[in-house]
Amino acid sequence: MRKKIISNELILKIASEIIIQKNIDHCNMRSISKELGVAVGTLYNYYQSRNQLLIDLFEKSWTLTINRLWDIQKLEIPFEEKMVTLIEKIYEDISNRGGLGYELMKISKKGVDDLNHTHFEKFTESMLNIFYDVNVENYNKLGVTFKEKELRLLTRCFFALVNTSIESKEKLTPTEIKFLICKLFIV
Repeated sequence: MRKKIISNELILKIASEIIIQKNIDHCNMRSISKELGVAVGTLYNYYQSRNQLLIDLFEKSWTLTINRLWDIQKLEIPFEEKMVTLIEKIYEDISNRGGLGYELMKISKKGVDDLNHTHFEKFTESMLNIFYDVNVENYNKLGVTFKEKELRLLTRCFFALVNTSIESKEKLTPTEIKFLICKLFIV
């Protein structure tokens, strides 16, 4: 009997499809192996556990999101429009993950060895840098003098508000985002 050739990328693609089409609870080694047409044991040659697979999927999907956000940051569009577009892209990508981040946060709170907060912190820091750069660009265009430490603090406050809306699953509307921008930053 010929062995079916699979790869980490194909495994992650199938896992992602299961999460999007059904939900995260249906994404397990058995359902992935069934979709791939391989024995469950074959998956363990690639991933030691479901948690490890989900962490890899999380990291790869957030890397794509961060790259998309940097692409938006480079656009020549007005400041407020850019900030709204960035946040809407974050909402869209999180929604497309079908609860992957929430599942990993639950796993993390249980103290699972292969997941720690550095996974989340790495992507949060990248997003903060993107929002900070957008603000620096805006302040430079306006000719506004600013202190880096203060602008980073304002950026963190803004991001904390956005993050709270994500965690509560209550998306901010573009109007609410613009309101926050006007209250925190010089526009």
